[in-house]
Amino acid sequence: MTGNVVDRLSSIHRPVTTNGLYDNSTIPTAIINDPSYAITVATTLALTVGVLQVILSICRLGLVTAFLSDAFISGYTTGTAVLVFTSQISDIFGLTIKRYVGPMNITYIDIFKNLKNTNPATFIVSLCSIVSLILVKEFIDPFYKRQLKRLKMFKNLQIPIPIELAVIIVGTVVSHMAELNPRYRVKIVKKIDSGFPIPRVPNITLLPLVIKDAVIIAIVSFAISVSLATTIAKRFKYVVDGNQELMAYGLCSAVGSFFSCFPSAASLSRTSVYVNAGGKTQLASLISSGFLLIIILKIGPFFQPLPKACLAAIIVVALKGLFLQTKDIWTIGRITKLESIVWIITFLSTVLLDIDLGLIIGILVSLVIVIIRQFRPRTTILGQFARTEVYKNTKRYSNVHEISNIKIFRFESSISYFNADYFRSSLLDTIGVDLTKNRQHEHKNIDTLIANSYRLTYVIIDCSSINHIDYTGAKIFIQTLKDLNDVELKVHLYYIYELLERLKMSETCNVVLTATVHDAVRNIKEKMLENDAQLNVVLDRYSLPDGISKTSSISSMYRVYTVEQSDLVNTDVERSVDLISHLPKYTIVITVENRGSKPVRTYEYYVESQYGNNVAYVGASAKAQDDEDKLPFTVKKGTSTDKSKGNLYVIEFPNDIKPGKKFTFEVEVVHVHALKPYPTEIVQGERQLIQYKMNVYYNTKYPTVTQKTIITLPTDRAESYAQLPKPVNKNDQTITYGSYENIPNFSNQEITLHYENNNPFLTISNLNRWIEVSHWGNIAIEETIDMYHSGAKLKGPFSRLDFQRRQDSYSAVKAFKTSLPAAARDIYYRDEIGNISTSHVREMSDQVEVEIRPRFPLYGGWKTYYILGYNVPSYQYLFNKGNNYVLKMRLVDHVYDDQLLEQVFIRIVLPEGASNIEFYPPSYDVQRLPDEKHYTYLDTSGRPVVVLQKKNVLFNHIQDFEVHYTFEKYLLFREPLLIVGALFCLFFAVTMLTRLNFSITKNGGNESRLRLQAIWDQVIDLNSKRSHLYQKFDDALTTLKTSKDIRGSNETRKKIENELKSISQDLNLLALKAKNDSIDGSEKIAELQRIDAQVRELHQTLSGHAEKLVANKQTKQVYSENESGIRSKMREFNSRVSAIINQY
Repeated sequence: MTGNVVDRLSSIHRPVTTNGLYDNSTIPTAIINDPSYAITVATTLALTVGVLQVILSICRLGLVTAFLSDAFISGYTTGTAVLVFTSQISDIFGLTIKRYVGPMNITYIDIFKNLKNTNPATFIVSLCSIVSLILVKEFIDPFYKRQLKRLKMFKNLQIPIPIELAVIIVGTVVSHMAELNPRYRVKIVKKIDSGFPIPRVPNITLLPLVIKDAVIIAIVSFAISVSLATTIAKRFKYVVDGNQELMAYGLCSAVGSFFSCFPSAASLSRTSVYVNAGGKTQLASLISSGFLLIIILKIGPFFQPLPKACLAAIIVVALKGLFLQTKDIWTIGRITKLESIVWIITFLSTVLLDIDLGLIIGILVSLVIVIIRQFRPRTTILGQFARTEVYKNTKRYSNVHEISNIKIFRFESSISYFNADYFRSSLLDTIGVDLTKNRQHEHKNIDTLIANSYRLTYVIIDCSSINHIDYTGAKIFIQTLKDLNDVELKVHLYYIYELLERLKMSETCNVVLTATVHDAVRNIKEKMLENDAQLNVVLDRYSLPDGISKTSSISSMYRVYTVEQSDLVNTDVERSVDLISHLPKYTIVITVENRGSKPVRTYEYYVESQYGNNVAYVGASAKAQDDEDKLPFTVKKGTSTDKSKGNLYVIEFPNDIKPGKKFTFEVEVVHVHALKPYPTEIVQGERQLIQYKMNVYYNTKYPTVTQKTIITLPTDRAESYAQLPKPVNKNDQTITYGSYENIPNFSNQEITLHYENNNPFLTISNLNRWIEVSHWGNIAIEETIDMYHSGAKLKGPFSRLDFQRRQDSYSAVKAFKTSLPAAARDIYYRDEIGNISTSHVREMSDQVEVEIRPRFPLYGGWKTYYILGYNVPSYQYLFNKGNNYVLKMRLVDHVYDDQLLEQVFIRIVLPEGASNIEFYPPSYDVQRLPDEKHYTYLDTSGRPVVVLQKKNVLFNHIQDFEVHYTFEKYLLFREPLLIVGALFCLFFAVTMLTRLNFSITKNGGNESRLRLQAIWDQVIDLNSKRSHLYQKFDDALTTLKTSKDIRGSNETRKKIENELKSISQDLNLLALKAKNDSIDGSEKIAELQRIDAQVRELHQTLSGHAEKLVANKQTKQVYSENESGIRSKMREFNSRVSAIINQY
């Protein structure tokens, strides 16, 4: 903007004629014709902008930052980053592109047209710089910082790697040594002026011309600077003071105007480089300013060979964080579509139009969005969330239901003159009130009275979002409440602010004020119960039809807002108790009938309090129609108000049970640690006896018509079992209790069973499951298992001989089978000692079966420990769409039949760089612990680990979980690039170490060799020039033979001979210098001189023959013979020269 103003004013006041057109101008002609006039305009503009910004700061007008939303700032800075990147493309590729200014510029068209003219040397410099910066910043620097923090003195002090400075220094040195600009036309910085300009006062007479532009520049430059500052502040978690920033920029512009400076503003490219270099405080600015001062005054010329490609690479890499802001559009869009529109419009207008227009358009769009939100704010209807005291949006949440006869309305904004009518209309539309119709009702008969009890009679208005109301809004608000009262609606207001209390609504309207919405709902329900007594009086005045009682009428109205589940009846219950394994399993087939008048959706299942702690699994299901598979139901653990009734589990049916209908479903319950060995200790060959206690009746809150319990034992040997209550029947392994009829609710009679059970009582006390995901096609799984025998403990000694000979260790566990996925491979089974060879693997069509045989048999109280690991291909469990991945696999696998895992820890290791991690558990609850980090080979930031915990895991818990996360595919090349970079650094370090001398004493021999090598470098260069001159000599002879211009040939030959003499003198001087360090080297140079003298003599002889040929004093045949002999001798001399030079 400053440049446009300078160009415009310079063109206006530059005289184009001499006819006195500008005679009335206040600007002297001397100033107009002065080439420094443009600087005068710029400095005056800077002073004006600075003074205006200081005035704005004093007036505390920095509040303009409040209009810069996060969406606007993100879109604007991202668009600016695109423009900065575009401006650097020409320096990266070495292109010469015309610069366009203004909206809809065509820079990209020129870029694509000129890509074919890319300078290879410039592109190589850019590529090397970018790769170096990325390697250090993304891989080396995180590792370096992590190692640095381990040192006590650097825990609170960070010393970043100055890679940007290194790139600048290396680029300057390489450019100077390799002569990149003259040889390969690589653009360099070139001239860097030294010193400060002489201070001078800006021309105040130009103030009327620049004042209008100064106001615009002051506001726009401040807005640009603050938007960038806000982005950085959000990153480093500090607050930007707008007034303080105004004062700082104003003083900088005002003071800088006396030193030929432009108005001050933030620079996106410089700021990005500054932040990426590690600058955070004012100390970094002070240090950078000090270095800049040194460069301006002293060392600036040293950086003249610096390639512009290096600076462009530093800027482009620094823009990475701003380019990553493009992800904000998806995050913002999920929250609010309007903010995403602000982001898109600001970004596009900044990229397509210009920075200034993008800023103005973005702010205007943000203000329009604010106005739209205030003019049409969101309104919602609230409902009760799962019978709690929480009320949520009914349209957004599925388990939220509205309460009958009550409408809860929320207006999510302040009420002012421009949205008050919208508040009124939206409230009336929500509750279905039409003020143009007559809403009065006459109770002419009992039917209309009961019908009115079902219609909407109460309105609750949530005032928690109404924090401001103006005069017009207050009038419409009160009038709306009066209109609702007129149509017989009772209004409750809750969570009102002091501003609403001043309206004194209770004096003019019939409203009730409450603290919370639940208080309002409770008050309404209490009021409805009080009205029941009044309704009885009314009902007594009418003769009711036969079969209709007053009580039933009242209860039917009461069910409008509450449903009692006492209408359910268990018509038939059959319990099957499986005691074959060490886990008692209940399978309960229940047939219920709804004998009420309302549909029922849930069923409450109770477990006796004395057995409640032993329950590990409760599930419910029913057979689907025309399908043998079972349809699972949702089961949630509830809270029982009466603990004596037992632990409550709420079963949710997929559909309502309508009145008069029956429904049959199945409940499966598994108990753990419920079987007690009796006796608790046995000898090696003794059988194991178990004692089990249970309730013979089905524990339920509902009336039960018939019930029966069938118990299955592992063998037919039952030491004892309860004979009451009758009837009791035993048939082989089965004991049947019942059937019993019309048993009261929550009946409890404990029975005891004492029977033989020699099945494995295996229990895993702790299982650590490790799942490591690799995007290279593999998922590694390892399980560390602590296992023990929970049956009767072994009493006395253990005899290996008796164990192998008699085979009578009934309850001992010799082996068990584990089922792995069908794709499992690379299976290993080991413990602390090493590999366990007593295992067998059998591959089947649907699984891999591993027979686990511990090193010793497990008796009661004995325990073992082992590790089982395997790999599976990732394509079976890992799915993706773009950069979004989903890991879906089992939380735990099958370890053994009837497994019991007392405590399980699952750690899911995701690839390094995974983000946005979300865990979706199976149908049961899983505790997610804080995430961890796992470091392995070539990791820098560590791999995220999702840590899960679950207790009492059974076979029923073998279900799939899902982990959703985001992983950028380019991160797959992080580790290969890290290896390449490390090898490159290693080779580079070795190369440097072999070429550097770290000795603190002088080494005369080394210095002599270095000096001699430098001399010989010059000798080789001079010899090359001499060969080039001899080639010119031959060209002159060829020209002589064709043109026969002897005079011109002689002049050319003299010039060549003079240059040869100069080279010979230089070589003689080098021979004298070399004599001090190496006599042999000096002699070699002298030998070169002797050979050169002979070669020169041969060239003179050949020249004489050529002149004779031209003068017809010699025939061509004779000339050819003489030339052939001379050329042969020359080749011999040249081979001798090459042999000498090759030695050095």
